[in-house]
Amino acid sequence: MRDEKLRVLYVEDNPADADLARRELGRLAPGIELEVAETLAAARERLGPPPFPFDVLLTDLGLPDGSGLELLAEVGGSSASLPVVILTGSGDQEAAVAALKAGAEDYLVKKPGHPAELPRVLAEARDRFRTRRERRSRPLRVLYAEPNDFDVDLTRRYLTQHASHIHLEVVTGGAEVLARLPGSTQDPLPWDVVLLDYRLPGLDALEVVKALRQERGLTVPIVLVTGQGTEEVAVEALRLGAQDYVVKRPGYLTRLPVVLENVQKQAELRRAEARYRNLFSSLRDVVIVADEARTIVDANQPALRTVFGYETHEVLGRQTSVLYGSQEEFARTGREVFDRREPTAGQLLEVRFRRKCGEVFAGELFALKLHDDQGQPAGNIGVIRDITQRRRADEALRASEAEFRRLSQEFQGLLDGIPDGLMLLDPKLRVLWANRAAARAVATEPQTMVGQRCHELWYGRARACEPCPILRSFASGTPHEDVLSSPDGRAWEVRTMPLAGADGRVEKVICVKRDVTAHHRLEDQLRQAQKMEAVGRLAGGVAHDFNNLLTVVNGLAELAAGDLEPGHPLLPRLQGILDAGSRAARLTHQLLAFARQQVVAPRALDLNEAVGALHGMLQRLIGEDIELRWKPGADVWRVYLDPGQVDQILANLAVNARDAIPGTGTVTVETSNAVLDEAWCEAHPGAAPGEHAVLQVTDTGAGMDQGTLAHIFEPFFTTKEPGKGTGLGLATVYGIVKQAGGAIYAYSEPGHGTTFRIYLPRWTGGGEAAVVRDVPAAPPPGTETVLLVEDEEAILALGQAILERQGYRVLTAQSPAEALELAAREPGEIHLLATDVVMPGMNGR
Repeated sequence: MRDEKLRVLYVEDNPADADLARRELGRLAPGIELEVAETLAAARERLGPPPFPFDVLLTDLGLPDGSGLELLAEVGGSSASLPVVILTGSGDQEAAVAALKAGAEDYLVKKPGHPAELPRVLAEARDRFRTRRERRSRPLRVLYAEPNDFDVDLTRRYLTQHASHIHLEVVTGGAEVLARLPGSTQDPLPWDVVLLDYRLPGLDALEVVKALRQERGLTVPIVLVTGQGTEEVAVEALRLGAQDYVVKRPGYLTRLPVVLENVQKQAELRRAEARYRNLFSSLRDVVIVADEARTIVDANQPALRTVFGYETHEVLGRQTSVLYGSQEEFARTGREVFDRREPTAGQLLEVRFRRKCGEVFAGELFALKLHDDQGQPAGNIGVIRDITQRRRADEALRASEAEFRRLSQEFQGLLDGIPDGLMLLDPKLRVLWANRAAARAVATEPQTMVGQRCHELWYGRARACEPCPILRSFASGTPHEDVLSSPDGRAWEVRTMPLAGADGRVEKVICVKRDVTAHHRLEDQLRQAQKMEAVGRLAGGVAHDFNNLLTVVNGLAELAAGDLEPGHPLLPRLQGILDAGSRAARLTHQLLAFARQQVVAPRALDLNEAVGALHGMLQRLIGEDIELRWKPGADVWRVYLDPGQVDQILANLAVNARDAIPGTGTVTVETSNAVLDEAWCEAHPGAAPGEHAVLQVTDTGAGMDQGTLAHIFEPFFTTKEPGKGTGLGLATVYGIVKQAGGAIYAYSEPGHGTTFRIYLPRWTGGGEAAVVRDVPAAPPPGTETVLLVEDEEAILALGQAILERQGYRVLTAQSPAEALELAAREPGEIHLLATDVVMPGMNGR
């Protein structure tokens, strides 16, 4: 194709066809500038008034608002017309033929690979159009062979005066004619008409005609001028291939311009007819041309043979009913199209046809009623296509689509059932698809997520996260994993899987997002609990050793006090040591309770006494800025509980109250009695009917909402900042209360403080109650032998001194092995074994 730009307006309503043409022209012919209009109206707007801004008009026949033939008529009728190329699909070939006759420059059938032919077809259409336009603007080129100068001069003068558009190039002999014309049909013809005098020197006119037609195969129009020859000679020239002849009679020059113009036009018509016949014969669909009586007058081969099995002569002159599967089908198509007299547009019908062998098949018929210029019926055209294979393909496609829909629904259900959020993303981090879990996480619908960027949806960020595992997968082509945080404080575990295209480049990435907030919180709480457990073990160890030292201090102080006379000045000091030791012993007991290393020994307990004994400790726990109010109830029933567990309950509730009070406030501890009936217990799950002692702790703190209240007794649940609580305190209280057969309830509102009310069953005498007996001030002395075993040397010495003061004979051992050896050597009876429980090597039991 030439290097100059070729501007083409393509009228096409199918975006896929338009895009295919644009891509192929861009690849094969960058010099072609293609602009697309989707409708007739859009094409008219782009064309505007002449002169048109395009070199070629390429149009489909069927358009949403009309036909490409309408556009052909409008452009062809203007003074500055455009060459028009018709694109035709299946069933539209007869319209393409009509378009050629109406002045279209060329046609192109839509078939596989047709876009590759567009550059050639468009360029040739432009060139042919330019050639014709140039011919209209310049003289008709005629090669005139005439040896008589007088006749040449006479002809020139006449044409100059009466037909100036005819330009003569004169030669005098036949050999010169052959020299001026091309040697084959591959070369362009430089002349529109060859005008030969019959008598030429060397080669006469008949020999020249024979050489041009039979030897060279040229189609250039030839007109014979004869003066002395007879009309039989002219007829022989016509038989050899001349188009016309003129006899040199008086006035023949007046007829000459008309003859020259007519043969030139006839040549163009023959070329158009050849193109039409070539199109007619090359169609894969069967084209049946019939008269008004529906008698077949023409049919194309080889399509007729391929589809129906007939040769052309077998159907010519027969009614088209020979091709139909039944008379009913033949009659139906007549009623709908062929038997009508009024003009109708072509219709596409599905018809049952019959082959020569008798097989009936499904066909598609484009039925067209032909009318002449006066609107009278002139015949019928039917374009028939065998759609058997298409029907089978359609059925297979429908079955495949149904199966695909079923599998797609199942797969969609599977993906929507996955609790993790799933997304498919493009390189710009836009969501292409998302499951319902992902949509729920961002409070929207899956279809709403499509097209949005993931970092905007999930994290409210204008830019991608850093690092972004999705972008890393696009860059590396490998899966990635990371944990990201969203603005609401949730932690998301992000896993990616890249999807590569045919060229190996990553085109999409699957992203799986899992909410691991609770998991991370549990990990933090576990670490906190482990830390507190370690602190508890440390506190328990310290308390155990400290308790041993206190035993020695208190014991020695008691012995020293017993050795002094009443009124001795050291007695008050020793009593101060004993009081401090007693307080230290109570503190040790609390540390052991915190470390859960005390022995649980429930007994009948007076709540007022137990709570009153803890008043000082509770005040120290809540601090001086918070007032502690103690309101003991009257005649509060006894309960069956370990006193150390009461300490744990009050200590945990006091600490919670302290943390809930911003600044100053009040913590009130109360006791009372309550009788719970069946109705109350039904309204308060977990409680049992009967008599209960009530322990109530109320604070004036910030309070809690109902959502928080629903979780406060769960292990590790806390509303405190990280590092300020384990979430185990209220869970421990709940466990102690439940173990005692009681119930605990919390009442709170934001801004109105919190009340914990604990119901403990009244002790009615069941179970083992510890009996506290008064110890005589001066126990009677003993004479028996006691074996005392204790691995702590100071305590062993203290015990020995106390027992020997009372008159006992004491055998001491610092280990179980030493005790056994001592017992084996002792010749007398050992009346009592007093032993520590926990010792190295062997325990006391």
